Amino acid sequence: MKTPPTGATDIRECVRASLADMHVRDAKIVVAISGGTDSSALLLLLSELRLDAGLHLVAAHFDHQLRDPSEHAADRAFVEQLCSRLHVAIVFGEGDVRAHAKACGQSIEHAARNLRYEFLRSVASEHGAALVAVGHTADDQVETIVHRIIRGTGIEG
Repeated sequence: MKTPPTGATDIRECVRASLADMHVRDAKIVVAISGGTDSSALLLLLSELRLDAGLHLVAAHFDHQLRDPSEHAADRAFVEQLCSRLHVAIVFGEGDVRAHAKACGQSIEHAARNLRYEFLRSVASEHGAALVAVGHTADDQVETIVHRIIRGTGIEG
């Protein structure tokens, strides 16, 4: 997301301005949701703006199979309840991150990111979505930029 426009007082105005700058109107957007605060806030915000911006949302939740199944079940239940309340369709996916990491010689983090983004791309393709929205905290974004630099792709990825 870009710097808030002059006079923007809250995140809604910043997101609304960013959507307008990207000429996003009547678009289908896949929203990645883990059940954590950043992705839940993103889904809530886009849901709030969807009528004004003509957005059609599809939530996508991916189980990395890295945590205790009961923890993931709780996340999944929360995501299902939130999507139901917001009247947003939800797609679930899962992948064995440890096996993928081992097979590809990748770190767990790298394998998790690859599988998650592969899933998000497939959901976008299946649903004809123009965009995929992923919520990140400032620390997540710094991590992503550093990861891109280390891979040699630069900050643009």
